Amino acid sequence: MKGTDTRAASRYYRMADIIGDKKVFLLTATPINNSLIDLQRLIELFRKLCAAGAKLVRLHLLEAVDAPADWNLKTDGASLFQNTTVAAGFPKKELFEIDETGKGKVYINKTTYFDGIPEPVWNFHIGGYQV
Repeated sequence: MKGTDTRAASRYYRMADIIGDKKVFLLTATPINNSLIDLQRLIELFRKLCAAGAKLVRLHLLEAVDAPADWNLKTDGASLFQNTTVAAGFPKKELFEIDETGKGKVYINKTTYFDGIPEPVWNFHIGGYQV
């Protein structure tokens, strides 16, 4: 635990030693959520958040068939979610052509692309990496 004080680090390692490889459910006592019904509602909320997180992962990996319409994910060939794997060497700069609206297509493989991408988005870099 680099960058933490010694007490916090020692508490962390003591807890890690006690837990080992067991699955645990950690609770905290607060003056607001302290009844059984509060605990039940917190667990329900946690389950909903887990489901939403799983959906986001599927969308990010392009595994979901319910991608938002504003993503403009389109295909030139096969059905949309049949071929959403990002192919080696994609996206390619030479395939990004700007149309009359100032937007273009970003191909993730030979047939599937995101449409309506503004050129500044395509050219956006963080730390020297195009994102």
